[in-house]
Amino acid sequence: MPKNYTQDFLNSLPFSLREEINGYGQSIYAVANDIIKEAGVRFTDELRDQLVFLACVRKLWAKSKTQFWILDNSLSLCRQNNISHIKMGGHLYGCDSEEYNEIRTFLRHFEELLRNLEIYEIIELYSLQEIVLFLVGRD
Repeated sequence: MPKNYTQDFLNSLPFSLREEINGYGQSIYAVANDIIKEAGVRFTDELRDQLVFLACVRKLWAKSKTQFWILDNSLSLCRQNNISHIKMGGHLYGCDSEEYNEIRTFLRHFEELLRNLEIYEIIELYSLQEIVLFLVGRD
């Protein structure tokens, strides 16, 4: 894996999530040279490290958004059928539940952080090659 900023980021995650994101990061690290080459850009270690870091953040962002989307849509279907709560992963969720609101707040704060760090638009790009091109264009 690349530089300390990626490892510091990974170390801040819970174990199972850290393992998943780390595995993804390692796979991107292994093919970074090809991704950069396909983007038509000269390979550097720093560019590879930035790509891996952003790919890991992007993976966490996508996973977070997807999980919330599933929960939110499930609750929406429940409301339509006069069901106020559902149980998922040992937790009881409802549209007014503390757990649901915590997840929604986390996602909002995560997005705010990404925007404040000026990387939100980068991780929302379609492909890893586009991320490389964006990074090169910023320098």
